[in-house]
Amino acid sequence: MQNKQRLSFFYGKLRKSYLKKLVKSTLKSSKSTSIHETILFIKELETRLDTAIYRTYFSYSFRNARQLISHQKVYVNNKIVQSNSYNLKKGDVISFDASVFDFITSNILNSKIWPTPPKHFYINYKILQILVIEDISYTNCLSYYPF
Repeated sequence: MQNKQRLSFFYGKLRKSYLKKLVKSTLKSSKSTSIHETILFIKELETRLDTAIYRTYFSYSFRNARQLISHQKVYVNNKIVQSNSYNLKKGDVISFDASVFDFITSNILNSKIWPTPPKHFYINYKILQILVIEDISYTNCLSYYPF
């Protein structure tokens, strides 16, 4: 129970129904692959669009990342995406509406530590774009979890 709550809070208060659905789908897909269920579960959470925006310090919280997405300020491959849980794939380019450039710049500059982005992203800070350069399964995500 506590682990579910920690995980939910860590990813910006995900709903219990969403987590349940995600666990069921990862258990189902783990039977067809040799990858452990936990790794598949974390991969699903880390490939979400709102997680990518938060991990790259383009927003200061998950809630803020979801707000940018819902206000149609985020583009994936030059198309507006309104789903927070949109799964990113290798080669996807995340860009932003010009009206939020100042906001994103201030988020990057005000981060507690200099932004060290995850290894599976390439970030162009001049034009504020994020490129997914490899699958998350090739990187170590355990450093994100303080618990």
